[in-house]
Amino acid sequence: MKLKIFAHTMLFILLLMPFPVLATEWAKTYGGSGSEDARSIQQTADGGYIVAGSTASSGAGSSDAWVLKLNSNGNVTWQKTYGGSDNDYALFIQQTADGGYIVVGQTESFGAGSRDAWVLKLDSNGNVTWQKTYGGSGNEYGYSIQQTPDGGYIVAWGTASFGAGLRDAWVLKLDSNGNVTWQKAYGGSGYDFAGSIQQTADGGYIVEGYADSFGAGSYDAWVLKLDSNGNVTWQKTYGGSGSEVANSIQQTADGGYIVVGQTDSFGAGSYDAWVLKLDSNGNVTWQKTYGGSGSEDAHSIKQPADGGYMVAGATDSFGAGSSDAWVLKLDSNGEISGCDIIKTSNAPVSNTSVAPGNSSIVGGTSYASIDSTNIQPNVTSAVVSTICSTTPSECSTWTDVISKYNLYVSGQALWSDVITCYNQYVTP
Repeated sequence: MKLKIFAHTMLFILLLMPFPVLATEWAKTYGGSGSEDARSIQQTADGGYIVAGSTASSGAGSSDAWVLKLNSNGNVTWQKTYGGSDNDYALFIQQTADGGYIVVGQTESFGAGSRDAWVLKLDSNGNVTWQKTYGGSGNEYGYSIQQTPDGGYIVAWGTASFGAGLRDAWVLKLDSNGNVTWQKAYGGSGYDFAGSIQQTADGGYIVEGYADSFGAGSYDAWVLKLDSNGNVTWQKTYGGSGSEVANSIQQTADGGYIVVGQTDSFGAGSYDAWVLKLDSNGNVTWQKTYGGSGSEDAHSIKQPADGGYMVAGATDSFGAGSSDAWVLKLDSNGEISGCDIIKTSNAPVSNTSVAPGNSSIVGGTSYASIDSTNIQPNVTSAVVSTICSTTPSECSTWTDVISKYNLYVSGQALWSDVITCYNQYVTP
């Protein structure tokens, strides 16, 4: 009893103490009278954010690429459009070592074909350092770019101008000025596509996408491990009798890979979000689906410091609207304890045998008009719905309460979590 009176006294003292300001949480919209779309966001070195997408409210054409620099509270530092008289889109952005940005997308205003892949190098204020298109007589689609340690870039695209089939996965290594060092197309007789690329610890690259030239179903998820010159080390498809798509891949701390996408061969609904853990040779360690009776998709996955995984996607089985944004925090085995929306899948793994073909595109310089925009952010109040979560450990000792308080001080817990923990302690 004396200990609990002491605990009450200590908590009262804690309430009177000055506390550090916690990280601000916010939700905002950015747009004008037309349609806007944000496709990529990254936190910047200054604690703010850089966003890339497209806008039909401002710019030179019917749709322009759009880049916004936000501060840590989501307020606009600067915003610019990039484009010509037709449709132009920014699909991925990354801050570069010099404090500027590299943007990849697609353009219908410039280039050799009706739609070309497009790369823009921006300085820290959004001014163009260089811009180039890459393509042939068909359509090219640019989706992923990463700066490499040599100061150049690796890009993953889809091409209908080069390769063996109707559309091939396409990887280009660029130097720091956007000139092509090497370029290769990968595919069979059908539609094959590269959606994401990352440089691996051994200096090579891991590429994910999907293929209908190989595999078990109409489309299968497809992963290729390349060496530093784009030669294939291994390549595998993952899928069942339906359609599977891989949307994002990341090398994990153990040297393997984590892949996220969508499946309609396995799971609970018409489409389920799908996560596969692979070893360093592409063999499946585990694979799981996540979803309800409707359709779910997973677009992006990251491994945080705790060894689990953060997944972002969309759901129409859960939430407040017809389709809601969806975020899942998984443990290292892809689980959320006690959550019944997770199922184990058993997609067959097949080795593919595509040989890369050398493509011969030369990057062409584009001359997109650059306009500053003045769209103002609006604060939103999206409904947050919890689907399932791991039950927190009970706070049965005063040490548990102090530990929760220390998490609050470090910005890793809310004050309400401290109160809940304390109440669990005083009311066993």
